[in-house]
Amino acid sequence: MKDNRREQAIPPGDLVQARTKIDEAKTLLAPYLIALTPEERQKMPKMGEKSLEFVEKAHDFALQNPNLVPPYLDMDEFGKDFSEAHGLWTVHNAVRQLDEGLADTEMAVGSAPKSLWLFGLGVLQSKTPRNYGIEFHRR
Repeated sequence: MKDNRREQAIPPGDLVQARTKIDEAKTLLAPYLIALTPEERQKMPKMGEKSLEFVEKAHDFALQNPNLVPPYLDMDEFGKDFSEAHGLWTVHNAVRQLDEGLADTEMAVGSAPKSLWLFGLGVLQSKTPRNYGIEFHRR
């Protein structure tokens, strides 16, 4: 009963190789990553795809119109921060897409054995007298 929209299983070696590469990426980025508290996350302005475009346009505008930039705004620092934020966004977006694909595939692959188990459980319970004490709990 294979109803999970996939033609073939992922070879175990490919899964090991993927995990190794993910561990390598975690090790590579670990010195630069920080952990924010929930309060810090709540207070900070968020930068998603739309706000990234907005900040990029503001940066370009400021570079083209330096006479309108307040003297306290360090454009070099602004450019460095924006460049890093853009780079992080592209990496995070790629990881997010991978995560969504993994989650969907895991759900589809896990659905088949769980459906079979639930079907088999129903058959077993219908054919087993209650006095044998077989009780299963569905989760």
